[in-house]
Amino acid sequence: MSILEYIFHHFKVWVASNSLASLKDVLVLPFHMLWKPSFLTVIFIGGVFVSGCASTSTDALQRHQKDAEIKTVVSDPDTEAEAIRILLEDCVIAGQCANAKTPEHAAARAFAVLSMAPDHPVANISLAIALAMQGRDAPLYELYQSGDAKLMRDLATSVLEIEPENPWAHGFLSVWHVEAIRRGGVLSSSVLGADLDIAAEHFEQVKTKAPNILVLHWQYARALIANNGNDPSGEARLILNDIVNAKVSSDRQSAIQHRSEQLLDLLLAEEFDNAQKFANTVL
Repeated sequence: MSILEYIFHHFKVWVASNSLASLKDVLVLPFHMLWKPSFLTVIFIGGVFVSGCASTSTDALQRHQKDAEIKTVVSDPDTEAEAIRILLEDCVIAGQCANAKTPEHAAARAFAVLSMAPDHPVANISLAIALAMQGRDAPLYELYQSGDAKLMRDLATSVLEIEPENPWAHGFLSVWHVEAIRRGGVLSSSVLGADLDIAAEHFEQVKTKAPNILVLHWQYARALIANNGNDPSGEARLILNDIVNAKVSSDRQSAIQHRSEQLLDLLLAEEFDNAQKFANTVL
């Protein structure tokens, strides 16, 4: 077993168990591994995650609940949750939130709904999206330490436990996996279980269950290009091409179609750096 395999195998065990007993297996390395050239690199990457005790998703949820000023009186959880979803979607339609505080306000409103209906699927996904928007520019290690990376994933996963075919949960998770890799690289993000193959599996569910919800297709393609502007597999190009050629029936869909066309044009012109910058700038 190589040093990379050894450390990350035991580090994943420690993350899963939060056990000091398993952490010692990461810290106490077999002597013959210490001379390996990759040793310092792994210790540096691993140290970013090990330093300080990472919060659990439950810790993160409780912290956000405490910070949120829940002033909204919710009479109908379904109506309020849908209003929050549309509020956040408006940010994506426009390319950015007109008010920088919108994700924070949306999160507070989602907490108000969840205080009445803890398993509400739309409220859970909206909370995950709001937190993702708030932490969009944060490095992966910061989101890992705060517990937010796990919280966002767990919120979407909890929806799938109740509604296995929910396209919004699958759409969110397809982007979550790609974004984790973009921010932390394949090696570091693997600690959280981020995987491009899993992302693709979630997106397959989106294509099957929600072929006409273009915003979910756009978000996945955008995330792929934000991660790698060259689009080596050509997957993002195919998705964007499908969006551009889709029959739209609303101004909201037209806006997503127009932005997809902008990104696709950059890729076809082989302006890969500009495509990646564009994908990292817009929602």
